This record gives sequence, structure tokens and C-alpha cells, in this order.
Amino acid sequence: MPTALLLIALSAPSPADLSAAWHRLRSEAQHCLAPSVTPTASQWKRLAAGEVVKWRLSRTAGADQLIAMGFIDQPIEAVWVGILDDRHSTLVSDVIERQLPGSTASRKVLYQHLHLPVPFSDRHWTLIVQSNPQLFAERHGRAWERTWDLDPRGEASLADLPAALRSEVDGSIWTPENAGGWLLLSVGWGTLVMYHLRTNIGGYIPEGLVTRYAMSKMDELIAQVGRFADRAPRHYVKGHAFFLRPDGSRVPYF
Repeated sequence: MPTALLLIALSAPSPADLSAAWHRLRSEAQHCLAPSVTPTASQWKRLAAGEVVKWRLSRTAGADQLIAMGFIDQPIEAVWVGILDDRHSTLVSDVIERQLPGSTASRKVLYQHLHLPVPFSDRHWTLIVQSNPQLFAERHGRAWERTWDLDPRGEASLADLPAALRSEVDGSIWTPENAGGWLLLSVGWGTLVMYHLRTNIGGYIPEGLVTRYAMSKMDELIAQVGRFADRAPRHYVKGHAFFLRPDGSRVPYF
């Protein structure tokens, strides 16, 4: 085994390492916005082995909360770049994206459009996406968080779409609920990643079908972030558009 790979393998966190880091975050952090879950011992073993673990938290009102966790064997900066670098392709197939006016380096106004198979109508929505500088400062840069919710303008935000795209998505249904986020925790060499989502896509699609679809996409999502994180050291280099840490400072080029 090459020396670099051997060092990474030897530094990979154990299930106990992951559990301890997660427990410290959830017991000490005051500004974490992500939902609280407690993986079992067997789930920590699966996470340490590179598997994705998922939960569905039922709510008495509104949509259920869907959660996925995975461990990515890349430092937190590379994973963060992998999540934010959506200029080349989206993290999930069947979704197209377009940044809208009002986006900045630290706050994104993001239009998304979901293609659904016949006979279902496509869905679309606009999100306000922003980072959590309070958690970053509180955990001394070892926990990075980014969350989103629907644009409060609602369907009025569609006026910011280019005319050609507006006509293309005409007839799509506006989703009444879409909120979630990413939470990254630095553990050893790599990064423990949580993705969470609460969505109601509206229309006449059975809720169970929507939930199964969303849950099935979570493995693809975590895997794609891992691939983007793997490419970051050779892709996020001088000349690339820069990204910001949650505190507003630039993520250095690799």
C-alpha cells in the first residue's frame, strides 16, 4: 500500500471516535440547527465502514423529517467545496438548478426544478440558502453548517427566472414546504456528514411515495458529495471561483 494511503487508513476514525465526536457536538453546541439523532452502536460501525445511515422522524403536523449520515474520507474543507460547487452539475439527478439575483458568496437564492415521470407534474421551488457562522465560531471551525428554507416571496420569485426558462417550466407545481441543511463535523482526517430534509411537494402524490423517493436519493446524494470532495484538491485551485467558510472567510485553494 502506498505510504499516503496507509497513513489515511491508519488515521481513519473508529466507531467510538465518531460516536464521541458526535456526542460532544450535540451535548455542547448551542447553535446547531440540525435535528438530533443518536446512532446505535451498529450504526456507528456502518458509518465507520463507509455506509450511509438513514432515519425518518415522524411529525404530528407537516412533513416528516428525513435524515442521512455518512463519513467521507476527506477533510472538511474538501467536503464543503463538494457541496457548494454546484456550477458544473447538481448533487442529485432529475433536479436542475439556477442561481437567481440576490445570490452572494455567503447567501444563495436558488431555483430548483424536479423532473417527475408521467403522469405526475414536475415540481419547482426557490430556496434561500445560508451558512451558520455561530456554530462555526462556537466549535472553533470543526463544525460547518448550511441550511435552507423556501424563499418567503413564494412563487413571486419565479419572476427572476430568464424568460426562456419560465416558459419551459410553465405548468410545474410549486412545493409548499422545503427546508433542510448540511452539517459537517471534522473527525480525524475526514468528515462526518449529516443531510436533513423536510419537504411537501404538493399535488396529488401519495406521501409515502414521496418519502420513499426522497430516502432513495439520499445514498446518491452522499456518494456524489464524496466524489466531489475527492476531486476538490485537483479542481478547487487558483482560477476557480472561490467559496466561503461559514464565518465568511475564503476557503483556501488546494
